[in-house]
Amino acid sequence: MKDHLEILLVLLALASSLLPAMWDEAVNFTYGSSYIMSNYPEAARWLVHNLGDNELAIVPSSVVFEALEPELKGRIIPFSDIWKGAGVFLAADNTIGHILAVRRYLAQYLRLEKIGYILVSRNDPYSARLFEGEIQDELVLLKIIEFHSESLFWNDPVTVYEFTSTRREIFNLTLSAEPAKYHTNGNINLSFNESGMAIHYEGEVGVYIPIFVNSSTMENLLLTVYLKEMSLGAKGNVVVYLDKDGDGRWGGWDVDTGVLIEIPQKPPLRNEILLSQKIYKISYNIIQVGIVLYGTSPEAITVDSIIFYEI
Repeated sequence: MKDHLEILLVLLALASSLLPAMWDEAVNFTYGSSYIMSNYPEAARWLVHNLGDNELAIVPSSVVFEALEPELKGRIIPFSDIWKGAGVFLAADNTIGHILAVRRYLAQYLRLEKIGYILVSRNDPYSARLFEGEIQDELVLLKIIEFHSESLFWNDPVTVYEFTSTRREIFNLTLSAEPAKYHTNGNINLSFNESGMAIHYEGEVGVYIPIFVNSSTMENLLLTVYLKEMSLGAKGNVVVYLDKDGDGRWGGWDVDTGVLIEIPQKPPLRNEILLSQKIYKISYNIIQVGIVLYGTSPEAITVDSIIFYEI
């Protein structure tokens, strides 16, 4: 029994002596050896200097940030906690429905808590999956500061976001039913079902839906277009046509009369894409939305909904 106790004491003493070294090693690994996290130190320092009193921040890894800047202890929340709160497990086969469930929970969380900043890293799966380009939906992001690694191998930024909860839906077009009015151009075939407006096409085509959004006095708009299915070769733009001549109707096919927003390229393993684009003060009313597409072979895309928000 005495021998066992002596061994236990030796192990405890050894662990106590190694813990500071292990802590230092974790910090050194982040500073030097880990290209993946080589821009975290700069982000952590920025957060220490900019986080307000009684404010919290959501970060990719609270353990790393606390190791880098102990002042942040108790003031940061890992993105993994947001996923847990939403009841969604991070997995390779997460659908856009799972991602949007976490995003909705995050939006609700941000409205309830005093969050100063949200830090996102493309090398952290918990934050990267929520802030991919095609999933910028209901969160209004104001300030972006990019931190670039000096490493030759990794040059991905840690991006800092501020949040505002001001958002008002001003137009919502769900395309599970055929719109009362629309125009098509080119070799195109449309059908409408519970998934939305299915577009099968070849070459250069367009679908144009007359709408009216009283947007001339608004400072900023947020456009979201939910694409449920998309073939790999499908490319194109969403065109927001403006009433520049003030007659309340669309007067031609010229894209120069509107705002052109590129549809993101489809990821190989995913069908669903949520395009979101902030549109700054345009001084004109919106009179039409077009889905302008092109491809060198037969392609397909399904548009579920088009929504405008005032932000």
